[in-house]
Amino acid sequence: MFPALISILLVAAGAFAAMIDVKVGSGGLTFDPDVFTASIGDSVVFHFYSGSGSHNVVSGAFDSPCMPNTDAFFSGIIPGTDDGANTFTINVTSNDPIWLYCSVRTHCVSGMAAVINPPADHSIAAYKEAAQLHQGAATDPETVQGGIVAIGSVSSSAVATLASTVVSGNVSSTVTSTSSVASTGSATFSGTRNPGGPAASTTSTPASTNPSVSATSTPNGAGKTSEWSVIMVLGLVLMGTVALMA
Repeated sequence: MFPALISILLVAAGAFAAMIDVKVGSGGLTFDPDVFTASIGDSVVFHFYSGSGSHNVVSGAFDSPCMPNTDAFFSGIIPGTDDGANTFTINVTSNDPIWLYCSVRTHCVSGMAAVINPPADHSIAAYKEAAQLHQGAATDPETVQGGIVAIGSVSSSAVATLASTVVSGNVSSTVTSTSSVASTGSATFSGTRNPGGPAASTTSTPASTNPSVSATSTPNGAGKTSEWSVIMVLGLVLMGTVALMA
C-alpha cells in the first residue's frame, strides 16, 4: 500500500513542475525577465532571439560577476531567431540563488545578466553595477554543460555558430561543427566557447525537450506554464484512493 502511495505522490509532484520561459537578446543585451523565481523540479527555457547578435548563458556567483562557478552550466554560443526557436533548457535542482550572465564579448559588463531566486540581501542592479567594474573579458567553462540545447528553425541560408551538449546521466558530450541549419531541428553544429575560442566538429540531432518534465513551453512571453496539472492530480488522487481500498 505504502509503495503505491509513494509512487502516486512522486508522480503528482512531477505534474506541478513548470517551465519558465526567458527571452535572451530580445530587444537588446537583456534577459527577460532578469529576476524570477523557480522551484526545484522546474525547468528554465532560454529562448535566443535575433537582433543583438549571438549570445550564451553562464551561471556564476554574486561576488564574482562575469565569471562562472566551478559547477556552472553553460549553453555555448547560440544564434538567435525571430521567434526564439533556439533554446537552452536547464533543470532547477536547488532553491539557492542562481546568477546568470552572457559571456560574449562585452555583453556581461554591459548589463546582460539575470538572477533566479534572488536573495533578500543582493539585487540584480547591484550585480550589474559590479559587472561594469569587471576587469578583462567575461569568462565561461571549458565545455558546454548542464543543460540541453534544442535547435528550431533557422533560415536555410544562415550559417549558424552553435554549440550543443547531449546530457545522459553523469556523462556530458559537446558537439560542434559549421553548417546551415535545417528547419527540422536536425543539424550539423558549429560552436565555440567565445569568439576566438576552440571548436571541435561532429554531426548531431539535438534533443527538443527535456523528457523529465511534464509541461510545455512557448517562446512567446515569459512565465510558468503547466498544462493539465489539475486534471492529472485529480486522476492521481482517484488512483490513490483505489489503491488504498484494494
